[in-house]
Amino acid sequence: MDIGFDTGVLLRLGALLVLLLVGTGLRVTGVLNASRTDALNAVAYYVALPALIFISVYDQAIGELLSATLVGGLLLVLFTTAGLAWVVHQIQGSESDRQSVAIVQS
Repeated sequence: MDIGFDTGVLLRLGALLVLLLVGTGLRVTGVLNASRTDALNAVAYYVALPALIFISVYDQAIGELLSATLVGGLLLVLFTTAGLAWVVHQIQGSESDRQSVAIVQS
């Protein structure tokens, strides 16, 4: 009888929960201080995330990855975010040099 869920998803969720609990325990005990947390964040951002993306897409054709919907959605989100940032900073009356940096950061 198939009940409609994948045990692999549950295993991954469990592993993630264990990892979060271990990290919380290390933080509470003082093993993970601010500098070690920054180092782990850098490893996750510069090593683990690119590796995860590579593993997810390396065996797919570029035509399967890129679509008009994806590019259109990306451009919509990009310009919507920039437009909202511009409106917010116009309302706040930020200084012009700080305003341009804040819009780019948004």
